Amino acid sequence: MLAFAQDGHRLLPEGDVAFDGDVICYVGPRWPGPVQSEVDVRGRIVLPGFISAGTRLGDGFAQAAS
Repeated sequence: MLAFAQDGHRLLPEGDVAFDGDVICYVGPRWPGPVQSEVDVRGRIVLPGFISAGTRLGDGFAQAAS
């Protein structure tokens, strides 16, 4: 996981992202609290906070190409 902190980016090889409802409540190494469900996203790209990220990224690439 590549995380952003106040002093810049840092790599968290075994990082966790925890949600409380639809709000991110934790980003860091190993979530210490209880979990209701777990999703293994190793080897994938996760973009929390974006809505329709694929559409927006695609639109940006289309504009850059023209």
